[in-house]
Amino acid sequence: MEYELSFSAADLAQTRFAVSPLWEVVTSFRVLAQRSASAPHQRWAAQVRPRI
Repeated sequence: MEYELSFSAADLAQTRFAVSPLWEVVTSFRVLAQRSASAPHQRWAAQVRPRI
């Protein structure tokens, strides 16, 4: 089964996307659980790990 959604420019201009705060928490803990955090997160992870 295949669906196609069509949006006008006005429709897209009124569209908003948001990241769930819970998703932010879950992904943050996943970064902290990995000992080798990716480069952008290394400094943050090093500061936060001892506090948890």
